[in-house]
Amino acid sequence: MSLPVVRPAFDLPTQMSRSEARDAVAALVEPGSGSLPGKAVKDHVFITVPDNRRHFWSPWLHMDFVERDGQTLVHGRFMPHPNLTTGIMGCYFAAGTLGMFAACFVCAQLMLKNPPTALWVLGLCMLVVGGVWAAARIGQHLARDQMMDLHDTIRHAVSGAE
Repeated sequence: MSLPVVRPAFDLPTQMSRSEARDAVAALVEPGSGSLPGKAVKDHVFITVPDNRRHFWSPWLHMDFVERDGQTLVHGRFMPHPNLTTGIMGCYFAAGTLGMFAACFVCAQLMLKNPPTALWVLGLCMLVVGGVWAAARIGQHLARDQMMDLHDTIRHAVSGAE
């Protein structure tokens, strides 16, 4: 059994130069091309799915263009919408912080020989973390087809096929 991948990544080798590969992928997001929504900034390109297919869990694809061992690689990493990523991390941070305070309170209760009634807060924090993780995994599964479509589009763009 393999561990789940939080932010799937891929490397596509191409015969193009670094700038040619970047330009080929950036052409997909140019206004008027009608292909994909996204943004190209220097050597980074961000692409997502068209508006009519987008849903809450739709992926964003961040690509870098790297020259390694005399070959150009398009390094892509899938992620949820940046706002969704921020929300997920906020939930983890809040649950972790509350859990730490609850653990300190439980220790204080045990030292004073009181019943550790704050243990339920630790359980709640673990449920929140588990729930957020499960929701993210379900969302990644729901976005799988769109991730494959984006990957295929990029592979086609850097293959040099016209």
